[in-house]
Amino acid sequence: MKNILLLTIILSGCDLFKHKKECEWYAMPEKDNMHKVDEGYIPVCVRNYVTLKQNCLLQAKLEVVEEIYGKAFRYDDMIIESTGRFPKLFKGVKETCTPSPEAKR
Repeated sequence: MKNILLLTIILSGCDLFKHKKECEWYAMPEKDNMHKVDEGYIPVCVRNYVTLKQNCLLQAKLEVVEEIYGKAFRYDDMIIESTGRFPKLFKGVKETCTPSPEAKR
């Protein structure tokens, strides 16, 4: 019985990264998290409006977010510097892309 329950949870579980290769992600500032970031950075959320998933454990320089604000990208194309703690440093994306019609916000 435990194995069936575990398998059900695994197969139907929340998967933040199911669409990480799709052109469905957008980066935007998140003012509610200002207290969590280092001085000189702004809090950033990366959101997918198709799956309604997000990652808000990021910080970036304002210029980085301004450069890609409103442009879609693939989650896999994010450039993140892992410092061993949260929030991680979001340094931009390798390239932006054109989302499919259902992925546009």
